[in-house]
Amino acid sequence: MYGLLPSLTVTAGNNQSGDVGKSLPLALSVQALNSYTGQPVVGAAISFSAVPTGGTFGSPTATTNSAGIATSTYTLPTKPGAVTITASGDSPSTTTTAYFGETANVGPPTSLVLVSGGKAEGHRRHYFTRTYRRRRQRYLRQPRIGHFSKFRRQRGRHLLSESSKFQLPG
Repeated sequence: MYGLLPSLTVTAGNNQSGDVGKSLPLALSVQALNSYTGQPVVGAAISFSAVPTGGTFGSPTATTNSAGIATSTYTLPTKPGAVTITASGDSPSTTTTAYFGETANVGPPTSLVLVSGGKAEGHRRHYFTRTYRRRRQRYLRQPRIGHFSKFRRQRGRHLLSESSKFQLPG
């Protein structure tokens, strides 16, 4: 048999992206047309395959309908990266080949694992206490002109009284 093979054209589902392990939002669709008449080829078996492997097809082999369209769904592999999907007739002499370019993106984390520091302890106000202590000593040694502060003692610490912060004498 000599002549042009029926052509396969991508009709939907090309250039999609999604999270790893998830289905693509749109189904993959190809249309088989007679190269001489442009009429749909009905009942042709179309096979779908992917490189790299690891993803799954809803149906790896589909049959063209009355419009010449064959459709399959695809779930992306668990590793991120580019995926090339090939749609072709069951035998090389049946149709030409169509290609889809899809992308598997890194999805949200599925679990969190503690690596280190699980039993760390410390005072939550360590930095604040140290900083406040330095400032308090500075104010006690060198009071500002025009400002005065009253400190009250509570459990061994000097605290700045809320009512007397930076009041002007007068």
